[in-house]
Amino acid sequence: MKKLFCIPGAGASAVMFLPWMKELNGSEDFKLCLLEIPGRGMRKKDAPAKTMEELVDVLIQKIDIQLKPDESYVIYGYCFGAIIGYELCRKLRMLGKKEPEHFFCSSIGSPGNRKIAEPVFANRSFRGEIRQMFVRYFPEQLFTHTESLGQITELYTQHAFDKFDETQCIQPVPLDELMQDCGELAGKEENLARIVDFANDALDIFQYDQQMLLDYSHSEHESFLLGCPLTVMRGEQDTLTGEADLMEWKDYCDGGLVLKTVCGNHFTFEESRDEIMEIIRQESGGDSMTILDI
Repeated sequence: MKKLFCIPGAGASAVMFLPWMKELNGSEDFKLCLLEIPGRGMRKKDAPAKTMEELVDVLIQKIDIQLKPDESYVIYGYCFGAIIGYELCRKLRMLGKKEPEHFFCSSIGSPGNRKIAEPVFANRSFRGEIRQMFVRYFPEQLFTHTESLGQITELYTQHAFDKFDETQCIQPVPLDELMQDCGELAGKEENLARIVDFANDALDIFQYDQQMLLDYSHSEHESFLLGCPLTVMRGEQDTLTGEADLMEWKDYCDGGLVLKTVCGNHFTFEESRDEIMEIIRQESGGDSMTILDI
């Protein structure tokens, strides 16, 4: 029985993978294990890691707890989680620990990709994908009128990019500034303050992850080739990650590389959940998966 360790993307929690449970049919071929990043979600009270190396050490401790010596496993990293997973594999080899049988990732280029060395808000061509990220930051249940979600998200996205242009760093969007542009929406949505607070908290986490990725991309790395098979995926409508970005992973693996294009945009873990689950099943030799208690 194999275990599938999942690592979330920037600004997200491992709870993003909980909907995957709906795709699991009760077989004992796989168990799904969520690697939560400290400082958010299920580990919100834990101190966040300051560096990539510190974060990897924390996650290895989690793997040690959940993995028995005779158990095999695979790793899936989404976006930022793919870079974490790559460094996780490096550290596992350094420590002489069991490495994964397969490494899966999606929605990001290789660890040496030039895009991860640049703040995502510096490029307005990514505005559409960022807007989709913000949609996931706004709790829909807090809206009195569901049609307001798209309008407020659009305004929030505009303010977030404008703030970056002014300060060259990601900053929370002030409620009063947003309300000035909301017009009648401000009066219709009585929970607007809570909605914006929730989004700003998530944006703070995204900023933290973005800075960790920038620091990582500008640091020195020794050459490391993944020894296991590597499967890299992207959504066909993803404007953040192109086919050329996926091809760069060939320089980071020695166990075989498979590139897959799936339906959807950058948010493959959600948009293409069925396809990704099927790819993991096929490439890992399993028929189905079950959830492991967190």
